[in-house]
Amino acid sequence: MRGAEAPVSRFKVSAKVKTFVLDTNVLLHDPQCILKFQDNNLAIPVEVLEELDAIKGEQSTERGRNARRVHRMLQELLPDTRSMHEGVELETGGTLSIIINPYLLNPGHWSPAMDRLRAILPDLTKKDNRILACALFVQERFPPPTILVTKDVNVQLKARAVGLESQDYLNDKVPASDDEASYREVPLDQYELQRFCSEGAYTLPAAAAAPLVLNEYVLLRSPEGKTMPARHHGEGVLSRLKLPDFVKAPGGIPIRARNLEQQFLMDALLDESISLITCFGKAGTGKTLLSTACALHQLQDDHCRYDGLSISRPIISLGKDLGFLPGSLEEKMRPWLQPYHDALEVLIPSKPPKEPQFAAKKVTRRKGKRQELPRLPSRRPPARRARPSSPTSACCGAGWRRSRPWRSSAAARSRGASSFSTRPSSSRPTRSRRSSPASVRAPRLC
Repeated sequence: MRGAEAPVSRFKVSAKVKTFVLDTNVLLHDPQCILKFQDNNLAIPVEVLEELDAIKGEQSTERGRNARRVHRMLQELLPDTRSMHEGVELETGGTLSIIINPYLLNPGHWSPAMDRLRAILPDLTKKDNRILACALFVQERFPPPTILVTKDVNVQLKARAVGLESQDYLNDKVPASDDEASYREVPLDQYELQRFCSEGAYTLPAAAAAPLVLNEYVLLRSPEGKTMPARHHGEGVLSRLKLPDFVKAPGGIPIRARNLEQQFLMDALLDESISLITCFGKAGTGKTLLSTACALHQLQDDHCRYDGLSISRPIISLGKDLGFLPGSLEEKMRPWLQPYHDALEVLIPSKPPKEPQFAAKKVTRRKGKRQELPRLPSRRPPARRARPSSPTSACCGAGWRRSRPWRSSAAARSRGASSFSTRPSSSRPTRSRRSSPASVRAPRLC
């Protein structure tokens, strides 16, 4: 048989060799993945080339660049039609072929796997379903195992539904490690552990110290369950951790280690003999806070060897890219340096903490209740005592009675008082209701 229906003669058949069918997203994720499957067989459906051709026109995206790189690599590995159908041997020891599914070219071809696929996924116009059909064709023509490699979770579920093994592309991922196994445990008997606690150092036998590296932190454990952290200084020598009660910045709050890993980190940060420290962990475990606190704590020492502290951070995002940020240089760097500003705010708070007796006290106000304003003193003049009336003077048959004192015209004008007089003449000086004895005018006598 020739052409599309010809068997891929260069495929290796062995109990240890696997056949991997690559999806489009795997090639876009890592164009060099073709060379990372060791000595196994690789099959690329022709539908993948169609999807790459539709993506290669993206000029300013990483997908477009990776699609063009895959095209150039396939052009070099598959120079002619025969090599494309029969496959070529790779430098890793495996093979590479382009697969054209004859079941889709000729509907008259019958296959149990294709009937199962049409019963579950009848729409074969979708690219994902056609890639699954191609993987089923490879599974039937070549000995197992045949594995579909894709980063699309939905395609993985579809493949398992039609009886095809599928998996994610894991070559660029770091295997997950158990957090509990982040440090070694060294068994010691009760007397050796007591000796270590009293002397502060202990030398392990050569067999027990062989797997330890320099400056590795371990946990010493006795059969009774007692533990003690230690640090390996090389050649089997273990020493106790040198930890202060707390570390703090000048004018800040004290920071203490809360678990065993934080004790390891604090001991390494405060040791001047260690020039480079690498720490990794989940978010919120105190990496930034402890490193900043220990650095500021060493700056306030009287015998400090350092002149200052410099904090740097690469602007490489682990998740979604922040993109272009407007503003000045400080505004652009603010999202990247914000964790350090938060750590400094905790270490050196800008506002002094409240007293304990006032921290939990809350002031509540009733809704709808008007606040009572303080009453102002009254501006009304105090009540005046009634003056005794002057005796009546008989002169020329006329009598005058002074009931109220008069005020001079100058004083009346200065105070703006209203005119008031007991004389019949209208030209009398004005008078105020509030008068002083100095402004009283004596009555005129005949």
